[in-house]
Amino acid sequence: AAEKEESVIELADVPQAFTHWTYKHTHRKRMVCDLQGVLNMTRSPPCYEFTDPCIHSSDGSGRAQRAFGRTDLGTTGMHSFMKSHHCNAVCKLMGIATGVGTSRDWS
Repeated sequence: AAEKEESVIELADVPQAFTHWTYKHTHRKRMVCDLQGVLNMTRSPPCYEFTDPCIHSSDGSGRAQRAFGRTDLGTTGMHSFMKSHHCNAVCKLMGIATGVGTSRDWS
């Protein structure tokens, strides 16, 4: 299969990039993930409406503190996302890409 062109933004890229951005913006202390929702095209401009987020948190100890409830898996949850995330065109537009198609160097 052909590689996805860097400038093409897929609908799934937005929540993935938002999760990545929350991790970077909170200096690796929080990660909003497991986002579910819809793209509301009736608004101008169109926007995502997310529901049922999961927040992973870290106090630096490496243990899950569950500060945000039973779905807060701490650094274990963060690492799980990082293993599956591939920076996309939205990550690149936000200036957080570690290289489109890679998940290296998350610091």
